[in-house]
Amino acid sequence: MKLIELRLRGFKGIKAGMGLDEIAINFNDLPTGIAVISAANGTGKTTILDNMHPYRLLPYRTGNSYKPTAFSYYEHTYGDAEKELVFEINGATYRSLVLIDTDRKKSEAYLWRNDKGQMIPEPGIDGKLDGYDKAVEAILGSPELYFTSVFRSQNAKQLADYAKGDIKDLFTELLNIDHLKLISEKARRVKQDLAGKVELLMIERKRLQDIIADEATIKSNMEAALADIADCAGEVVAHEQEIITLQEKINECDVLIAMQRRARDEVETIKAAIRDKMTKLSDMRIAGDNKTIEIKNRFVALNSKIEKAKALAVSLPTLQNMSSIKTAKEEELAETTALVAQIDENLTTLNASLNEILTIDKQLSEKQGELRQKVQKRHTELKLSEVELAEARKQADIIKNNNCPIDNPTCKLMAAAVAARDRITDIECDIEFYRTVPLHETNLQAEIDALMATRRDPAAVQLDIKKISDEKAALIAQRQDIERTIRIAADQLNSLPLAEQAEQELPTMEQELVQINAELVNHTETSNAEIAALDAEIVTLTAKVRTEGDAGPDHEAEKKRLTELQATHRADIADAHRNDTEAKKTLGACEESLRQIGKAQDSLNAVDTRIAYLNDEAGQWGTLEKAFGNDGIIALELDDAGPQISAIANELLKEFGGRFSVRIDTQTAKANNKGMKEVFEINVIDSATNEVKNILRLSGGERTWVNDAITKAIAIYNAQASGHAFKTIFTDELDGSL
Repeated sequence: MKLIELRLRGFKGIKAGMGLDEIAINFNDLPTGIAVISAANGTGKTTILDNMHPYRLLPYRTGNSYKPTAFSYYEHTYGDAEKELVFEINGATYRSLVLIDTDRKKSEAYLWRNDKGQMIPEPGIDGKLDGYDKAVEAILGSPELYFTSVFRSQNAKQLADYAKGDIKDLFTELLNIDHLKLISEKARRVKQDLAGKVELLMIERKRLQDIIADEATIKSNMEAALADIADCAGEVVAHEQEIITLQEKINECDVLIAMQRRARDEVETIKAAIRDKMTKLSDMRIAGDNKTIEIKNRFVALNSKIEKAKALAVSLPTLQNMSSIKTAKEEELAETTALVAQIDENLTTLNASLNEILTIDKQLSEKQGELRQKVQKRHTELKLSEVELAEARKQADIIKNNNCPIDNPTCKLMAAAVAARDRITDIECDIEFYRTVPLHETNLQAEIDALMATRRDPAAVQLDIKKISDEKAALIAQRQDIERTIRIAADQLNSLPLAEQAEQELPTMEQELVQINAELVNHTETSNAEIAALDAEIVTLTAKVRTEGDAGPDHEAEKKRLTELQATHRADIADAHRNDTEAKKTLGACEESLRQIGKAQDSLNAVDTRIAYLNDEAGQWGTLEKAFGNDGIIALELDDAGPQISAIANELLKEFGGRFSVRIDTQTAKANNKGMKEVFEINVIDSATNEVKNILRLSGGERTWVNDAITKAIAIYNAQASGHAFKTIFTDELDGSL
């Protein structure tokens, strides 16, 4: 295989070692010969080398399993990762592409082949991983053989550590003898199929033998079946006779039942009449009670009306006098209302006077406050000016007591004294100004005096208001009493027409009350008589029901008992018929079984002949299975391959000085020296010591030489046997990871 181009994107080893998300390598730029990837530890060398093949795995990360199903890209990639490889083998150019969605844990794989400058998909490639893996193995062989020979990853398992079964499978592919195993497998399946047929025939043989062995039992069963048929016929006749006797007794019961039914019908008719009369009696009592209640209600209502009329008639003189009382009170109410209105006018006038006094008091307070503020401010300014004048005069005295020049004093103290002296006249003018009462203060005092002249005493006005308010309250209380008296009189006067009408209607209502009482007495006597007559009729009919209701014995129950006995006999007859049918079936089956025994004897001879033939066929196919299996021709082929691979390895070991040579043994004598057993041992001949020892006994460096020579020998042998032009060998730090 010749590499052309490799592109990797989203691999963690590249990102960690180089800080790159994507790299691409063009192998056409490399010279022919040995190519070395050399860099510091952890820069991504192994990640690059482990991707220089189209298999869907990283061999260093698989734990020497070399199966795509035992490996996951998701632990070694991130994001949307890709691996693209273009390579050439056996004159054909291929392009492989593996797409890895690390986040969603999904992958796709594609493989194309260059056909006249155009890349076309390999058959069966649609992105599915299984199809891609099979296509790659069809081109390069199994990954186990590839990574054991052509490609040796870092920390790859040494041949000496392989199990015997793994070596056998490896050499089977290496020698291209898989077809022999297919033949052996086919022979095994045919042998198993023949064994299955023999097993079925043995079951049939056992069945036929069981049929023949049952002849005596079948004849005994036939005799028992004939006896059962005779017994069933006798039982049927006996039960049928009992059914006829029982039917005669049932007919007698039917006659007696008909007579009882006619008597019961008459009793039911009487009972129906009793129910009708009791219903009528109940209705009469309810109607009578309702009529009595209605008459009594009318009596009570009319009596109550008479009592009210009498009360109204008694109050008639009082009501007639109440009209004049109401008129007098209405006149008194009008006079009181007029007095209240006059008092309200007086209160309005007094309240207006009080509001005017309060307004003047407010104005006086405001103006007096304003005057006090102005006078106080002027007196304050006067005192300040007087203090300032005293200070200035004190400063002026300094001039008299010092010899400093006054016109241009150089002393700051003298300059201040001169300034103070010059201000004395201005300060004296200010004092005179503040001592004089200004015009606005005089005007403000005049306004205050004018307001004081017009002001009245508010206490006198308030006393008048209280006195008049008390008079008003007394008049209002008096008016409410008058209104209450008028309402009472009006309410009583509403009853006057009723009292007059009651006085007129009272004789008529008393006469009607006497008539209602007479109606109640008459209704009570009539209703009691009708109820007593109907009750006597019900008593008579009830006695007749008791006399005729005794029906005698229960012929229905007797008939039911006899019918159930008939059903029991019929069930026994049915059982006898079923037993007869079963006995006849048994008899027929026994007769058929005797016929089948004769046929079974003939069939048994044919089955024995067929079993002997199939056992012979199975033995021959078993011989083929063993011949083409691991212990047959394949073992012989492996024996032939061992020396050839050893010879190639020994040629390679000469490059290490020629001290060591190897011998691969695939068979060895058994412990009892009886025959050979299958093994896989790599023995090393040391020419320096003339010692032969197993490869596991070599030192670490020596074992590295020998393992490298043998794996390269396998690669060379594989290229010769398979016809694959691999052209390139890959190794990753074969002599140690540092």
